[in-house]
Amino acid sequence: MVKNVVLLLVGFLSAAEAQDLGVFGETFPIQEKSLIQVIQEKLQKLQDTGALAAAQTLINKRIKEGLENPKAVEGITATVIPRIFTYDPSFVLAKDLQDHKGKVFHKAGTRINPLIIKPLTKALLYIDGSDPAQLVWVEKELKKDAHAKVILVKGSPFKLMESMKRQVYFDQAGVSVNKFGIRHVPARVIQKLASPDGEVLEISEELASPDLALPDLVSPDLTSPDVAKEVVEEAADED
Repeated sequence: MVKNVVLLLVGFLSAAEAQDLGVFGETFPIQEKSLIQVIQEKLQKLQDTGALAAAQTLINKRIKEGLENPKAVEGITATVIPRIFTYDPSFVLAKDLQDHKGKVFHKAGTRINPLIIKPLTKALLYIDGSDPAQLVWVEKELKKDAHAKVILVKGSPFKLMESMKRQVYFDQAGVSVNKFGIRHVPARVIQKLASPDGEVLEISEELASPDLALPDLVSPDLTSPDVAKEVVEEAADED
């Protein structure tokens, strides 16, 4: 009995869905504008009033200013205490490296030194391009090594490229100086054999001019930030 009632209801609903009930009441066309039409009308209005051209000019100006005068790398100052230190880019694999066929070519725990795979063939010269003393320093360095790369942490790379007649780079956001641990410029980065087991980068923060040295603080033994800090603290205690 219950089964017959269910079948009857299903049949009734199916028949009701198939019926054309006609139109009841007055209907109206959709008056709302499409989003595309609204955008097009607003752009047309901006173009007619000249606001669109003004906005484009402002954007182009800001882009040009950003390219010609990039934001200076924060925390980098002129060298007053020279120091020499090294950077070892080696790392240890956390897992096996396999080729496309699944063959392991480097096992987990292997120490990899990128400098052995791809050596640094050109010296990197980091400078503040707005400092006249550092511009003189880099010109002297380029006379000794014409293939070195000039990298700015401050200043206009385009102006320097025009005056120096060579490619000049900018360390955007200080990515490389932060990685190497450079805190002062001018600085030179070269590849050096640390031992028979591996290569390292030798980084030297140098004086742009002897006049910039702090009295009685410059020493060839200042090869690490900690040693330099101790010397400065001792001098301060004596005062």
